[in-house]
Amino acid sequence: MRKIIALVITLVLMAALLSVAGFAAQDTTPPVITKIEAESVTISGDETFTITVYASDDSGFPEEHVGAVQLIRVPNSPEEKTPVFGTELVNNGDGTMTATFQAWEQVHSGKYIFDYVLISDKNGNKTKITPDKDPNKLLPDVKFTFKTNRTDVISPTITKVEAKSQTLKLGDCFKITVYASDESGFHQGDEGTGTIILVNEDNNTASNKESVFIDDGNGVLAAEFTVADDWKLGEYTIDSLAIYDKEGNPKVIYNFNCRVPELANYVFTVIDKN
Repeated sequence: MRKIIALVITLVLMAALLSVAGFAAQDTTPPVITKIEAESVTISGDETFTITVYASDDSGFPEEHVGAVQLIRVPNSPEEKTPVFGTELVNNGDGTMTATFQAWEQVHSGKYIFDYVLISDKNGNKTKITPDKDPNKLLPDVKFTFKTNRTDVISPTITKVEAKSQTLKLGDCFKITVYASDESGFHQGDEGTGTIILVNEDNNTASNKESVFIDDGNGVLAAEFTVADDWKLGEYTIDSLAIYDKEGNPKVIYNFNCRVPELANYVFTVIDKN
């Protein structure tokens, strides 16, 4: 009888251990993503489309911040930027998660494809699915087309900065001209398109000189400087150049020891203020 009782206790303990082990395995094994559902769509205005992710088990996902979906725009030319557009992946609690996209005005117009889908489980394990590393072919080959009023999808490239080394006196003016590969990204005729900072030879920041650029609409932008009373005597060079496109994004070039090809070693020497 004692042997039978001992055997029963042993079996109960083993069952309990197996049960605990089973729960532990269930808690630590991330759910398997079985399918991602989307279709090619064209949207504009307040229209939306939804991307749905299916999982083998929904209990392993957090209720909030379960993941994200990011799309990347297909560039029309090598010079174009490739903006990304991401949104949150929401857990529906039934083994599905959804990401909803809308063609609001801050989105670049154009065709988008999947960049990645990122899912996190409750243990912090992340599953990132990208088109180039998708052995199960979960990401459908679709294109999402956004139509908005935006046309400024090309980031202009600064091709040349033009000036000449010269000696200046009080009241003298000199001009710095910037050439861009595409003018459509700038504010034509507006002031404040960009700034250049000149610095004198002792790098005294109080002597930095700043001027705005004006775009003539042909990819040429110019800033003019006038030597004033507060300019110190000595040599000035270009410290940095910033050109802002219509979105307010700066293209900044810093002139570290005049090693930047676009920013040649122009020297503006102030020799007399009397």
